[in-house]
Amino acid sequence: MSFQEDRVTDVPEESLGRLAKLATEQLRLEAEQRSVEEELRQIAKRIQELSTQLIPAIMEEIGMESFTLNTGEHVGIKNIVKASIPTDKRDVAFRWLRDHGHGSLIKNEIVASFAKDEESVADMLEKDLLKRRLVYKRVSSVNSLTLGAFVREQLTEGNALPMDLLGVFQIKIAVVKK
Repeated sequence: MSFQEDRVTDVPEESLGRLAKLATEQLRLEAEQRSVEEELRQIAKRIQELSTQLIPAIMEEIGMESFTLNTGEHVGIKNIVKASIPTDKRDVAFRWLRDHGHGSLIKNEIVASFAKDEESVADMLEKDLLKRRLVYKRVSSVNSLTLGAFVREQLTEGNALPMDLLGVFQIKIAVVKK
């Protein structure tokens, strides 16, 4: 093992040897960690393929919703529904929500910026924003978790929704439980 000293003199050889051994161990462990992390990524990828593609496809093919393995584990399919309004469809989606009585899903925020010494102006804005004619920014949004719950509720009730407009994503996932 070679070792080159950097600006350190009169260090006992034993200490340098211990230091070199520890640094070498760190390098070995870092390489091992990278290898294990890559192996974990591959395992996660295979689990996702099994749970979201292969098992649900075969169960659907044979018309099975659940089954129990000989070892006692239960295998079932869980329907996952998520939603997130695409940015390019935001205005139309918001209009649809309002027109169909679901405008309460839309959260509105007004954001204004003030200098450090303008706290009193901020207080006045709270009282009378329009009268003061201050520059402000209004942000409207729909929380994706709230939207997802709304979509699931509507689908359960059999109500039709503009799926593309609301960015609805549905997937079946195999769940194995002991």
